[in-house]
Amino acid sequence: MTRFAQMFTRIAVAMLIVAAPQVAAAQTADSPSLTWLAASSPEPTISTAWGRLTMKQGVLAFRSSDSEWDVPVSEIRRAAISESSDRLMIIERADGSVFYVAIFGTGMIVESPKKAVDMIQRAQRGTVSRRY
Repeated sequence: MTRFAQMFTRIAVAMLIVAAPQVAAAQTADSPSLTWLAASSPEPTISTAWGRLTMKQGVLAFRSSDSEWDVPVSEIRRAAISESSDRLMIIERADGSVFYVAIFGTGMIVESPKKAVDMIQRAQRGTVSRRY
């Protein structure tokens, strides 16, 4: 595949993902369903593994063509903004494994993960509301 074709494919996939709502609240507060366009990495860097970060039925999951992981919200030891960059969210599991996640906004611009961190922390407390 030529470099142009690869770039076109990435842009097309990104546009399809962006077409979905950035964050979608579920119809009931009992089972929140949230979706973000994101990139995930085990290192404190903004990865090129773009995909979807979702929280549904008490499970936070990331899916991309290169990587996938999931963790029940009850097993998250820490969800916070990373010390190394205010553009990265850190998800630390109870078993010690760590995921660094960048949240993309409109125009594929990396934005602050504060809203996503807040939603995950609320889910841990069991108080997710419809507003975001």
